Amino acid sequence: MSILTHPYVDVPIKNYTFEQFFETFGCTKLDVSKFWLMNVGFVKGERRFAHIILRACQIRPFFGPHLVSIFYSTETEAQEMKTFWVHSLTYLRRNLFQFEDRLSFERSTYLIPFPDGQLLIRLKSIRAFLILPFSSPNGEILPLPIQEKEESEKQFTEKMKLLLNHHIQCMISYLNREMQCSSEQSIVFLEKYTQEYFYELKNIINK
Repeated sequence: MSILTHPYVDVPIKNYTFEQFFETFGCTKLDVSKFWLMNVGFVKGERRFAHIILRACQIRPFFGPHLVSIFYSTETEAQEMKTFWVHSLTYLRRNLFQFEDRLSFERSTYLIPFPDGQLLIRLKSIRAFLILPFSSPNGEILPLPIQEKEESEKQFTEKMKLLLNHHIQCMISYLNREMQCSSEQSIVFLEKYTQEYFYELKNIINK
């Protein structure tokens, strides 16, 4: 049986802005278990596609074990859906789909919002608004042990600091170049702009 297919060659793939997300879905929290996803990767240099539904997560969305459903195509071209738990979505890509590239699941996955399949939305661009039901292989919710959870939060905090610092510095450099202003002026402009933009986002999210 085959998991991988070759659809959507000419379908537009979009990185959605927050504003586009609000306009399309009319909400700030979207249960991604209600939608088909398409994961893309390479096998022996050839681009392949796999359809998947994320049914539930055990720890948090897109991290750790997930309950997934996948369509298999048989040799007679009949389709069969199977639902099972995987240790991680990285494991799913590398071991089940056997994708050889090293893209993360979020970077290589697209949400299919409409039945006609004529739009693909990159998962990473709308990640902030996606939720999943919680479950576990035995039906119970099993939180991380305290020590493991604290260590995980510490690592992610350091990673987030580096990432945020990098993007802030890039924005300051961009303003410095495009507006021909000093770094100090760029910082003041960026501080004012982000405050106004965050205020607008809060109003939208809290509606």
